[in-house]
Amino acid sequence: MKKFVGWALKQLDNWQKWITLLLAYTGARRGEIGKLEKLQIKFDEDSKRYYFLIAEGGQGKTENATRQVVIHPKLIEWGFMEYVDRQWKDRIFSEVAGTNMTKIGKVFADLRDQLGIPYLDDYGQRRLLHSIRHSVCSSAMAGWVKNILHLQQTVGHEKSWGITKRYLHTFPFSSVYYVIDGIDWE
Repeated sequence: MKKFVGWALKQLDNWQKWITLLLAYTGARRGEIGKLEKLQIKFDEDSKRYYFLIAEGGQGKTENATRQVVIHPKLIEWGFMEYVDRQWKDRIFSEVAGTNMTKIGKVFADLRDQLGIPYLDDYGQRRLLHSIRHSVCSSAMAGWVKNILHLQQTVGHEKSWGITKRYLHTFPFSSVYYVIDGIDWE
């Protein structure tokens, strides 16, 4: 992940840079990031934090895909909000949104090869674009996240706990944004 992030930070302000960084610092799905619209960026007055409202209007992959994902402080520091302000279309990444979404995976595969990262990891798992999501989840659970339900909510997975899940609603934003804040690929 550090190689991908290091590469992205050296790029000009373009979709390749920001989609790479957003995937690495949110754990979101490619389609969720690629189709982001300006109106999905919100500000929480209580926490004074910007966040994405992923799958606004229930257009996500699953019911659980609709969620608030805090924008990592490093993304703000690196100029993501200024990049968004410079986009003249509603879709932040209009170059790849919609029918051109596969281009993101192709660019990632080419970049992986360019950076000399093997296609398979030590366990025989393929390193695909979706592997970024896996890395975020695995690193979070191995490190700073002790409550898997917080991680599941943040990445848009169904909360597991059998019958108890019926009684679990969405956790408050303030109790889950630490999941994203703990990510550090530098």
